[in-house]
Amino acid sequence: MITNVLNTRYNFCQTSAWYFKRKVQEAMQSSEQFPLQGRVEVDEFVIGGKEEGNQGRAKGDRKIILIAVEKVCRNRKTGRAYAQCIEDYSSTSFQPFKEKHIDKKSRVVTDGWTAYAPLKNIFPRLEQIESGNGKNFPHLHTHIMNFKGWLRGDSSSCF
Repeated sequence: MITNVLNTRYNFCQTSAWYFKRKVQEAMQSSEQFPLQGRVEVDEFVIGGKEEGNQGRAKGDRKIILIAVEKVCRNRKTGRAYAQCIEDYSSTSFQPFKEKHIDKKSRVVTDGWTAYAPLKNIFPRLEQIESGNGKNFPHLHTHIMNFKGWLRGDSSSCF
């Protein structure tokens, strides 16, 4: 949510819009006390724009974000989500995030990336399926696109 949108759409003064945004962010801050449960979809993505000569999982100067989304089966929607910057694409980088934010009994579903395979020791119900360019993880990729839109300040779908 950018304060300019609040200013123009709802006629807030800039200072009030900024304070409102801060209060919303504080209210939404997670206690991180409740790990994700049930079916949890996990993926990684990069932010920071395109770089010449870097494709796919080539990091360059970009930041790698690991995201986990809890899928609520009774209404086929998403529940809570956690995201965090990680250093690289190794299972060593994935492990602390997953141990902190995902319940060990959860059914963790990821794409076929090889770095997820060693995590089966921690998450015995880990399942790897082909991403299908995101088609097999529509809720997860909606979260990723919303996150990227939020970073760009594109809040058109937030109101």
